[in-house]
Amino acid sequence: MPRTPHSIRIKSATAPRGFAPEAVESITARIFKTGADYVNDPVPWEGDKGLQGTRFSAQFNCAVVLLHGRAGLADLFEDDKVRAYLAAPEVRRAMRLVQVVADADLDKSFPDQWSSCVEVRLKDGRSHQQRVDYPLGEPEYPMSPAQLEEKFRRLTRLAGWQDDRASRVIALVARLASQDDVRRLVAAL
Repeated sequence: MPRTPHSIRIKSATAPRGFAPEAVESITARIFKTGADYVNDPVPWEGDKGLQGTRFSAQFNCAVVLLHGRAGLADLFEDDKVRAYLAAPEVRRAMRLVQVVADADLDKSFPDQWSSCVEVRLKDGRSHQQRVDYPLGEPEYPMSPAQLEEKFRRLTRLAGWQDDRASRVIALVARLASQDDVRRLVAAL
């Protein structure tokens, strides 16, 4: 799947922060124009986009994360789970809460920064905001070792690897600097 950092940030920023999804009145995702044009898709099931349409819809991704938290992010790589989310009335309702806004101010720093700002307004009047300028995994916003390991395990599971194989590779990579050659690592791959 192509990397869409602005969409990933939106999904992460809408993760529940001590409030129930039913408490949300609206979600506004401000994105630089090029990114907004790419992910502003309130009906990703229409047309011939297939399941890929959902993966690039800010509305769909925000709804899934609002309802299922960060675990929902990993689910977007599994077709059966995406189909289940598409069929879920609560996901469709949550999608209607999301508005994507092309923000010309954020274009000023693009492409050096891939900024997005998300505001979650609650029915009680409170709001939660987050701005992110760099995607997780960029040098300016590196992943922790635990995040890298989790991502590696998730992706290798999708590729059909057994967990013990992923564990062997992780252990070999951890000792890579002290190894004379990489043959054992290459063989494990």
